[in-house]
Amino acid sequence: MATYQFIHVDSYSRTLSKKAKNAKWTAKDVINEATRQPGAIPHISSPKPPIHIFGAPIGQLLTTLDEWALGTKDSKGRSARKDAVCLLSGVFSMPAGTHQEDWLNFKNDTILWLKKKYGNRLRTVIEHIDEDHPHCHFYVVPNPGESFEVVHQGRHAVKAFVSAGGDKRSSNDVYRMAMRSYQDEFFSEVGMRNGLTRIGPRRRRLTRAAWQAEKQQAESFKKQCQLAEEMVKNADAFVKLAEIDSEVIVNEALGEAENLVSSARSERLKIIGDANKESEKIKS
Repeated sequence: MATYQFIHVDSYSRTLSKKAKNAKWTAKDVINEATRQPGAIPHISSPKPPIHIFGAPIGQLLTTLDEWALGTKDSKGRSARKDAVCLLSGVFSMPAGTHQEDWLNFKNDTILWLKKKYGNRLRTVIEHIDEDHPHCHFYVVPNPGESFEVVHQGRHAVKAFVSAGGDKRSSNDVYRMAMRSYQDEFFSEVGMRNGLTRIGPRRRRLTRAAWQAEKQQAESFKKQCQLAEEMVKNADAFVKLAEIDSEVIVNEALGEAENLVSSARSERLKIIGDANKESEKIKS
């Protein structure tokens, strides 16, 4: 079932800043929703505990944020403020009705991509099974001493742009471009191989025929990726067999060589012995 990819990230602090106009949730609120705490999930009729997929238990996340704050000092040596942004929370999902095998492949590919992208800063991945569409949440925290920009592609781009003398009035464009790059990267490494399109039809006002054609193309890409991966596996298997065969051949050759050397040495000793005997006869 071809569809468009969905991965999204948000930023959170341990407490809300008084200057924050749009922020409504703290990191603790995010964790309460994720762990299905009473009162935190009014939109879920029959909540179920999340399934732990990767990393540390989500219950340790607040402690990890506190450790980051204690280990991250400002220019005056003070620990990070409680309202400093420190948690990157993301979600990736597939539509309701997605075949279980398709979801499993997409989930595994996405987690591999997240590990590659964030390294040890990827702290936790959980899966929810109490909503119609299959989805996972992931949580990324900078290492102590690192700024939040290290884990947020948009903020990192803006900081680099301004530091290089860029006009702050253009920072929104820089941010949007960086986040589009984030989506492009995800598409090239995960979305395409799972038969997903980069963007849905509504945002581009595609006709039904154009959208169907794009979905067919996405499904074709998926099959091509699967075929290529199968070819790589077969090639790897062939190489391993060739290595085993060559090792056997080499070992057999070495064994034969050792036998020849041993025989030659024996023959040499015999010749020397015979020569000595003849020499003694001549002397006598």
